[in-house]
Amino acid sequence: MMTASASLSKLAGGFAGWGVPATNPAELNLMLRRNEDIIVVDVRETEDYERGHVPGALNVPPGRWQDFALLGEDALNIIYGYSGRCHLAARAARTFTGNGCQVIEMTGGFEAWKSDNFEIHAL
Repeated sequence: MMTASASLSKLAGGFAGWGVPATNPAELNLMLRRNEDIIVVDVRETEDYERGHVPGALNVPPGRWQDFALLGEDALNIIYGYSGRCHLAARAARTFTGNGCQVIEMTGGFEAWKSDNFEIHAL
């Protein structure tokens, strides 16, 4: 059984060599089911978040990226954007890690989460 911190130390590479660790939807789903100490952060626009998001995810769209109080200081923050073609999550990860937050990017974004048929919450 891998904990969130073990996942962070195991993962390497990140988005296109940007130095941000990465995970995938299946591993995030396992972390959520295990109630690991993680914070899931959706960096898409609020309207898209409201239409559907990973269960328990916080919405921190680009206009709020400087509000680091929303992120977990001691917890691992797993962020995602729209898709694997979207650089939004990678840019957010660089901003957050540059300010001392522990971040992992979920590869494939929300599109991959939906494609894997994992649970989706909507407002």
